[in-house]
Amino acid sequence: MYSRHGTPTEANYAFKHALVRDTAHESLLKANRREIHAKIVRVLETRFPETVEREPELLARHCGEAKLLDEAVDYWQRAGQQALRRSALVEAIAHLRMGLDVLGSLPPGPERLRRELVLQLALGHSWLHARGFAAAETGSTYARAHELCLELVDVPELPQALYGRCAHHVHRGELNAALKLARDLLSAGEQRGDGSATVAGHRMVGVTLCLLGRLGESRAHLEAGARLYDPERDRTSAFTYASDSRVMCLVWLSQVLVMLGYPEQGAARHNEALRHAGDLSQANTSALAFSWGCMTLQLLHDVPNALEESTAAVALAAELGFPLYQALGDVVHGWAVAGNGQLEEAIALMQRGFDDYRATAARQPR
Repeated sequence: MYSRHGTPTEANYAFKHALVRDTAHESLLKANRREIHAKIVRVLETRFPETVEREPELLARHCGEAKLLDEAVDYWQRAGQQALRRSALVEAIAHLRMGLDVLGSLPPGPERLRRELVLQLALGHSWLHARGFAAAETGSTYARAHELCLELVDVPELPQALYGRCAHHVHRGELNAALKLARDLLSAGEQRGDGSATVAGHRMVGVTLCLLGRLGESRAHLEAGARLYDPERDRTSAFTYASDSRVMCLVWLSQVLVMLGYPEQGAARHNEALRHAGDLSQANTSALAFSWGCMTLQLLHDVPNALEESTAAVALAAELGFPLYQALGDVVHGWAVAGNGQLEEAIALMQRGFDDYRATAARQPR
């Protein structure tokens, strides 16, 4: 009926067939089932803390079966955030959605709204990497998070929700809406004395103004963001604002400087962005630095380095499952390949990149 792996007291036991397991489980009275699952939770918590730390989703399932719904939500949240930290995006999304499903069974009120906000923000962060900033799932998740912030009034998570909504509109090419949200983000950071949010606000205002062609204003905001960045305070900004704020400011600043006619300064800021991304050792920030950074090299007509950097962008984005960054890398890689005279391969790469870019729902500004 069951098999044993290992020796007592460290052995693992499992039913030989899932149907046997399910039949045995369903044969128990519901009250007995709940009691058994609750006992499993307490044993794991008291005797196997390493399992709790490593597999919070296991505790979440047992809590759900035991109708310990408050605890189930907490464990699904832990499982989702843990998966997100290691860029296991499919797992993160599944765990966080389970947390939201269970949360819906709890009594309504401010506490439930606060818990939903935490789950929605983590889910939005997962969607923007898994599907792209412009994806419908990203937009609706951050819109709900923003709605929750307004309903709860004066919560510290407001800047993160504003960032997500702003980034969504930027990548859909809806720049007027994006600029309003970016200015709201900057204002929220300044009014609250939240340095990280202020840096992120300058970053997003600068990005949006660049896309609107207002390069001088964009430069001022991106330089302010890079200047106000605090290495200790903002080192974890990538986990709040999708990527490190200093890297983002420097990447976009490098392109603005080239377009303003300062290629040497642009190249210097580009190299500074890559060095800082390397020091951080954050996979999502490195993927962004390569994929957006190689576009600076394209503006500089630096074919050899664009080829190398776009190759790194595509490889890392493919490994992490970041379709937007991979698409951007493919386009620049195709451009660099064309510069080496391999035109058929170049066209195929750029076409694939454009198709994959559009598949994320991203659009050019309009």
